[in-house]
Amino acid sequence: MASAKTNLKVVPPEMSKLQSLEILDFSYNNFTALPPAFVQLKKLKTLDLSFNKFLAAYPVEIKNLSSLRLLSLKKTKVTAKQVD
Repeated sequence: MASAKTNLKVVPPEMSKLQSLEILDFSYNNFTALPPAFVQLKKLKTLDLSFNKFLAAYPVEIKNLSSLRLLSLKKTKVTAKQVD
């Protein structure tokens, strides 16, 4: 799913319902955090969050995304490593 350059600020909560999603491109947006429900995307292989202004935090449960092979944070300032 490509949502690059859409100027999104919040990840839509409905994203967690896309259980078969493998590629998610959220580059060039304005995210500051990822919601905890995000980690329900168990088949996600690629997550591109590059070129967002900053990401204040991401859920600690992201480590449970066992299919995730690529997490791109290029040019995205991460100010906190994780949130519970």
